[in-house]
Amino acid sequence: MNITIKEKSGIKAIFEVVITPEDYKSGVEKALKQIKNNGNFQGFRKGKVPMAMVQKLYGMSAKVEEVQRQISEGVDKALRENELKVLGQPMVTDSTPAIDFEKQETFALDFEVALRPEVTNLPTKEDKLAYYNIELTDADIDARIQEILKSNPRYVDAEVVEANDIVRGTVCELDADGKPLEGGLRKEENAMLLVSMIKNEEQQKLFIGSSLNSVIVFDPTVAFGSTVEFASLLGLKKEEVEGNQSKFSFEIQKITRSEAAELNQDFFDALFGEGEVKSEDEMRAKLREIYSKQNENDSMYKFQLDTESYIKEHKANAIALDEELLKKWYKTTEQGAKMTDEEFEKSMPRFFEDIKSYIYRDAILTANNIVATEEDTLNSAKQMAAMQFAQYGMNNIPEDVLANYAKTLIEKPESRNQINDQIERSKFAAWMKDQVTLEEKNVTAEEFKKMFEPAEA
Repeated sequence: MNITIKEKSGIKAIFEVVITPEDYKSGVEKALKQIKNNGNFQGFRKGKVPMAMVQKLYGMSAKVEEVQRQISEGVDKALRENELKVLGQPMVTDSTPAIDFEKQETFALDFEVALRPEVTNLPTKEDKLAYYNIELTDADIDARIQEILKSNPRYVDAEVVEANDIVRGTVCELDADGKPLEGGLRKEENAMLLVSMIKNEEQQKLFIGSSLNSVIVFDPTVAFGSTVEFASLLGLKKEEVEGNQSKFSFEIQKITRSEAAELNQDFFDALFGEGEVKSEDEMRAKLREIYSKQNENDSMYKFQLDTESYIKEHKANAIALDEELLKKWYKTTEQGAKMTDEEFEKSMPRFFEDIKSYIYRDAILTANNIVATEEDTLNSAKQMAAMQFAQYGMNNIPEDVLANYAKTLIEKPESRNQINDQIERSKFAAWMKDQVTLEEKNVTAEEFKKMFEPAEA
């Protein structure tokens, strides 16, 4: 096997791989011997078939397979021994003649590959980036407390129905005379209805103001305007109530009302863990600690986004690429091959922007030995798991439960890659924060929130 670098610049390399019979002959012979010893040939005992027959039947396919394997090894060797930092994958040049396996004994192929250029315009203190410090006022803490109280309600029994109550009882289909319909639809005792879900105002008024043990006659079709809610009330499939125009009775047996939670020890324990907080003042201090940390994270996330935009517009844009060669390679990928010519050309500006930004970031991460460690990956996965549980009101999840859930997440290659990419982006932003000049600005939570709203057309 002979490898020769024929051309090399900062953005492209062309190399030749030459495979001779000495490179592939022994591999072909080994493959044919395995076929002879292990194959089943009609009229011959195992291992007794003449090699000439094996050669005739399988010689060419064995040669093709072994030559292709040698070529692949040659490409890998060329990249490794010449320390070529590639973008995409090597491709056979258009000028390389097509291979004729039957006639050729020696195979010479030229490959071309795009190279990753060096990054030189590193950030300095002359680069200036805004950093937003989010203020946390007593009014912000008050607002957060009210949000927490509303999102963690306590449920109490009531005597008279109000608009946001839940009523439970027995639902029964009625006949034309207003009496229970024999064989009609019915649900005993545990039928549940959220009064606010009744879309028709007149039907809703039938329930509001009613007391325990009242019997309401209503029309579910008119009340809900949908067979889905109608069927749900009765615990049926929507197909089972379609076309039903009957009126129904609802005997109210229980009225449940949600009220804002009270600031007491039970509430503190449920929110922070038993005994962690024992008074409203301690709760406010704890919330200030939590939301101050959250604000720091939000400020850093905003800085990360601004850093990535700055790099794209002022640093990475200066990176030179062999764009025609990269386009040629990308067209051979699964994603590129699916596009029409118009879609392909339209996607190219963003494609090159993303590559340049990746090259710039990766060069800095590599030079400074900044990586996503296994501990980083697991901790980030645990944070994701905690956030997912919190969406369902499940706080204070035990550490072992979070750890097991996180391990399940990072077992999936796609999830692991996404998590590690975010870790590296975050670490890159933290590195940038120390390199550039920060123009710090204090903003309110409301002002900060507006920075993420889409600009008006």
